[in-house]
Amino acid sequence: MRELDGILYKKMLINGLAMLANDENRINALNVFPVPDGDTGTNMRMTLESGINHMVDDTSLKNAASTLARGMLLGARGNSGVILSQLFKGQFIYFKDKEKVDVIGFAEALEQSYKTAYDAVIHPAEGTILTVAREGIHHILSKITKELTFEEFFELLIEQMEKALANTPNLLKVLKDANVIDSGGAGLVLIYKGMQKYLRNEIIARQDQEIIKASNPIAANSVFDEDSDFEYGYCTEFLLQLQNKKLNKNEFDINEFIKYLETKGNSIVAFKDGTIVKVHVHTFTPGDVLNEAQKYGEFISLKIENMQLEHNETVSKTKNICAIAVVDGKGIAEEFKKFGCDVIIDANDNFNTSTEEFIMAIKANPARDYIIFPNNKNIIMAAKQAKEVLNNDNIHIIETKSVIECYFGLQMTALDDEELTIDDHIENIMEGIEGVDTLLITRAIRKSVVDGININGGDYIAILNGKIIKSSLNRDELILEALDTIDMDEKAIISIFNGNNISADEANSLASHIRDKYEFIETGVIDGKQMIYDFIIGIN
Repeated sequence: MRELDGILYKKMLINGLAMLANDENRINALNVFPVPDGDTGTNMRMTLESGINHMVDDTSLKNAASTLARGMLLGARGNSGVILSQLFKGQFIYFKDKEKVDVIGFAEALEQSYKTAYDAVIHPAEGTILTVAREGIHHILSKITKELTFEEFFELLIEQMEKALANTPNLLKVLKDANVIDSGGAGLVLIYKGMQKYLRNEIIARQDQEIIKASNPIAANSVFDEDSDFEYGYCTEFLLQLQNKKLNKNEFDINEFIKYLETKGNSIVAFKDGTIVKVHVHTFTPGDVLNEAQKYGEFISLKIENMQLEHNETVSKTKNICAIAVVDGKGIAEEFKKFGCDVIIDANDNFNTSTEEFIMAIKANPARDYIIFPNNKNIIMAAKQAKEVLNNDNIHIIETKSVIECYFGLQMTALDDEELTIDDHIENIMEGIEGVDTLLITRAIRKSVVDGININGGDYIAILNGKIIKSSLNRDELILEALDTIDMDEKAIISIFNGNNISADEANSLASHIRDKYEFIETGVIDGKQMIYDFIIGIN
């Protein structure tokens, strides 16, 4: 194979997705921390899946790559998913004016791929998926010639990527201590191996068939009535199957049809893929558009929405500030609502919120300004990507790495106080977060060594401000020992969120032990009902 077009690109990626999905659990298990919230394989699979779900069947490589990149951008979950989406965005940047490429062109696309991803990461670290992507192509460039087939190219590429992957522990100490290779890099290698296998006619069967797609239903209401003005027209979308009995399919001219659409509306997206025509147009006369389209075929799907209703609904609901937080735990969510948090995004037990979920939350809640609390370091990039997609400077991301930071930050401001500016609110929130310590208690799911700490499967582990500091079989003793490592002289509050599997008696007993030791600090218990951590403890 010496040329790559859009159809082949998609088929190869579907094979790559299948290979990743089938080995998803192994990739998840490679995470450095032996806790059940690091699902790199799941995040990468769902991100690529979203891209392929959006991808058109088109021989044009630029069209296929464009829709893939857009879908991955929206579906990106976790840091690994966001970086993966940036890698394929880089490929699209190279493909954007190309119908097909040879091996040299594909190699240049992979160069652009890793450069785009590196640029997207504020502090790129070596020994990660970025390294595997870069070294995979960088070290074989001198071997690439026009005579090389894609089969031969992928042999060279994967051999080098696997060498780079095997070396990741030598570049990143946390990997070496945990005796694992980088999980994101391992996922990337699987994707490219699946692509290679397609070229060898080895089709990978998915062991799971569930395709997850985000939905965005529009809730109709009575904000459009008999006295309403109609200024915005209808959003009209359809898929049209061209019919031989109505015309010779080769005689249909998409460019002429677009010229017709321009006389009837705007915001036009229209393209022909084989005998299928996809159309999006904003028009006051959808009937005219549909009648014209039906001259050439019949509709596969059809959607018409009153944009005036959407506009009126938006105006009627607009508020000054909308606070959005990612939360695991119904009890924690209720606490956040008390402090004025408008939107709670379910963290899905493993904190892999996607860019699209942030976008949907923003679009569904019209406001002048938005404050987003990711509450996990792996979600910050997805939140930032949502802001970039929407191109809205009124989206303000507070880079909270735990629900504790969000909890204390929200307490420091009154979001419904209209006399405060958005800058006032952010300043108050940041003041509340400053100096906060977060202690997480969970059980190890496997044996590991992290930062010199030997951890056995089933041990309780204490994670202080993102770093594992101790492990033990005795949970309460572990917590007290972990608290001992914190300078308590200027601390005033200890807030304990107990998990879904922790009884009220257990939580109150722990609180009693803490009060006995730190009599001068106010200690309280909140039934957080979180799934991952037995206890989430905030010290402020």
